[in-house]
Amino acid sequence: MIIRPALVRDSHGIALVHVSSWQDAYRGIVPQSYLDQLSVADRERRWVEFFERGSSETLVADTAGHIVGFISYGNSREENALRHVGEIYAIYVASSHWSTGVGRSLWEAASARLRELSLAQAIVWVLVANEQAIRFYERVGFSISKGSETPVEIGGMRLPKVRYEIAIA
Repeated sequence: MIIRPALVRDSHGIALVHVSSWQDAYRGIVPQSYLDQLSVADRERRWVEFFERGSSETLVADTAGHIVGFISYGNSREENALRHVGEIYAIYVASSHWSTGVGRSLWEAASARLRELSLAQAIVWVLVANEQAIRFYERVGFSISKGSETPVEIGGMRLPKVRYEIAIA
């Protein structure tokens, strides 16, 4: 497995991981009807547009030419965020590669790049009910930002999410 910068041509592989990991990780958390309507073709179009905008960076975990995970990151999107704060926008790994070190490798590569960008802290938002993701973030050193819980609407359902943070400098 290699961790490398994502290219536009990776959009299909990223979309496959994005959709399948949502369907696997969020089963029982978000409405099943929402998960069932997720489309690889739609997600691929969004990733192509995302790459064309160039508003953040994305790394992929590539195993023999197949994308098995990705992480997207950049400056914090929070209102009033300090300049030194970065954000993990998305990190997803194909369920066939969960607990194999892919997520940790993606995080380590992204955190190194965030430091190169002179960012000293990173945040990530996670659904409170996503216990697997929370365990991952805590294992790599993130801690919860007290009082950060806020709702997000997914598939017509309001779900609580919480911010986690880590010093990376």
